[in-house]
Amino acid sequence: MRIVKRTFFGLFLILCLLFLAACNGGGGGGDAADATISGIAAAGAPIVGTINIRGANGATSQSAILADGSYEVNVEALTAPFLIWAQGTANGKEVKLYSTVDSTEENANVTPATNLVMAMALGADPADVYEDDPDADVPDAADIVNAAVRVQELLSSVFATLEMDADFDLMNGEFVIGESFDRVLDTVSFQVDSSDPDNVTVEIADKSSGTTMFEHNASSGETGTELTPEEVQDIVGANLTFQEEALTILKKIEELYKTSKPTEDELKDTLLPYMTSDFLDEGLGRVDVLEDWLDEDEGPSTGITITAVSIYRGMSNAKAVYNNVTIDEMPGYTKGNWCLVTLNENGVSESFITAFVRDGNIVKWYGNRCPFYDGGDLESDHVFEKSEYSGESKWSGLDLWAEDEGNVALTTYGINGFIVSHPALPDLTNIGYPGINGLLLERTSDIDPEYEISSTTTSHWMHQYTEDDGLDIDDLTAGDEFFFIGVDVDTKEVKHSWICPLNAVPLKKSELTSAHFPTITTPTDSGDVSIPGEITVAWTLPTATDAFADWVSINFGTGSNWSNMDEDNPEWGDKDWLTTTFDTSETSITNPTWFNVQVTAEDGRGMAFKRIHSFSLPQ
Repeated sequence: MRIVKRTFFGLFLILCLLFLAACNGGGGGGDAADATISGIAAAGAPIVGTINIRGANGATSQSAILADGSYEVNVEALTAPFLIWAQGTANGKEVKLYSTVDSTEENANVTPATNLVMAMALGADPADVYEDDPDADVPDAADIVNAAVRVQELLSSVFATLEMDADFDLMNGEFVIGESFDRVLDTVSFQVDSSDPDNVTVEIADKSSGTTMFEHNASSGETGTELTPEEVQDIVGANLTFQEEALTILKKIEELYKTSKPTEDELKDTLLPYMTSDFLDEGLGRVDVLEDWLDEDEGPSTGITITAVSIYRGMSNAKAVYNNVTIDEMPGYTKGNWCLVTLNENGVSESFITAFVRDGNIVKWYGNRCPFYDGGDLESDHVFEKSEYSGESKWSGLDLWAEDEGNVALTTYGINGFIVSHPALPDLTNIGYPGINGLLLERTSDIDPEYEISSTTTSHWMHQYTEDDGLDIDDLTAGDEFFFIGVDVDTKEVKHSWICPLNAVPLKKSELTSAHFPTITTPTDSGDVSIPGEITVAWTLPTATDAFADWVSINFGTGSNWSNMDEDNPEWGDKDWLTTTFDTSETSITNPTWFNVQVTAEDGRGMAFKRIHSFSLPQ
């Protein structure tokens, strides 16, 4: 075990903080008229969700976290010391983080760093402690101070680089999103691992390189790795600069769309210099992306806000695929990062993955590297189908739909299949990909270039892998990386790669109720359908999830001859979009025998809830 030398300053700070804690603790601190606790709740982006506070007397209070991560909670009925937890999403990922404060006179942060400090002080994962016993005490003030100072000293050189106080207080220090300590959260990970309850470990690591800078067994109190502040700065410093440059690029988009949509010249003059020549995003190069944004229904919305850019992981010139096969994630570049971008659009917080690389002396936008214009990613999918033919059924899992519209993946990259890799998925050794767990999806035809799962049978749709197919949802964790590998299925040659983090773990089928899904109010039977003619679809939103209608579709036909029509929400995130009308007057299908309607609701973090009604049409 490495012996850590304590500085005189660190000891002095501990004594000062202990003195303050003794003065403030136990009595509820502050006047009753000012009995509020406030601070910042963030995890690389503002947490979208709720702050909860429990007093020593067992009383609780809560409040919503504001868009800038700030919160204020009335605690007049509570007594000190206070347990605080934030629950919601950050960077699209589900989070639940803990903190504590002794007085209403102190700022109280809730971040991955405070959660890690809590784990060190408790000797256990705070989530386990307080879920097992909601009345459990908060840690002793001395233990909190000891743990906080230890982490603060580790990061002191990084704080100095950001022109912060070297002794910045992780628990109570003030900061704002996009600056100072929030940038540390964008580049450094603070993890608590309680997979072995008897050996709970905490780790502080560089997000880009994955280098562990501090590793401590909270259960035993033993420390493994612990770098010096100077060593930490050498690792993290360059990534702070990288992250700042990436954020600056996307802030240019925010400025362009501040009050109105920009012109083509404004878009290209402003953004092209900061996009790589080989930029790729959803099947489009840099010029095509910007021209696509000129469409009224595409691109950012006026008033969009770029909230955060947080490093997800570094890119590799030799990323392991399977056995001894590797792929270069950034050909022609030596430094790149996958980053999570959080934005606020039409009042809805959304996160997406994209890449940036260092091109010469500057950071440039590299795109999400997905070669498909439609799909090529994944989302947690939940379906409630009511069919005249088979009754009602529900299922949940992962949706992996992709369609090679324009044949970009095939003609540009030679891709006619792709593997979605994750440890929770089946072993692909038996189909010629040894040492990899995943699903293989293959291009169906040149006429209808959708991709379908071919490596295993599926119970429902050919692009869905569900519990009914063997998916164990307990093996999934929010934030998990799914690695996409474009291949030539005939030669098994690896052609291209991209990634997609799992923002939210699907709900289990047993957890689903009708309230999780939109309710279709019309059409409900064949009497509401006129083909050819106009068909109005109306619905109400789910009550068990905070979701909006993302898109609506109708399908009708006879036998295998069928037609599809769909409509997207005209203003993404708009919860007032509750009806749309389809005009089928020009359909070539006469006397269709069947019809179905689907309304898909989404919560902005990759969770979809689909209600489907299917019924026959009279002849």
